[in-house]
Amino acid sequence: MHLILAYTTYRCGACWLYEAWTVECGECGGDGASKACPVCGGRCGRRWVRNAEMSHTFQEAHWDGACALPAAEQQTLVFRQMDMDPDALADALADTTLRPPVSSPPTWATPSFCWRDEL
Repeated sequence: MHLILAYTTYRCGACWLYEAWTVECGECGGDGASKACPVCGGRCGRRWVRNAEMSHTFQEAHWDGACALPAAEQQTLVFRQMDMDPDALADALADTTLRPPVSSPPTWATPSFCWRDEL
């Protein structure tokens, strides 16, 4: 019973263990307890498993998995999904090296702590 509750959405009540999900529900994210690899659309044959705890915590779908295709092929697929030319991306990244380095972080980036010894 505990496992079923862990794999039931807080938003729409669908039970992912039964591969149930709701289209409008961000916590479901379009799939049940597992889904075909989103990197390659399932071409690699791997299934990604829902991370129920993260899905509940952030109220959006989270998945654990890795694509089995070679890294270069994965990168090409990701660029295609983003409608991005790999050469154009490489050029854009090369442009960032022309910027002068920041000598010190801005004051707002300095970490501060919210505790005091006297409390």
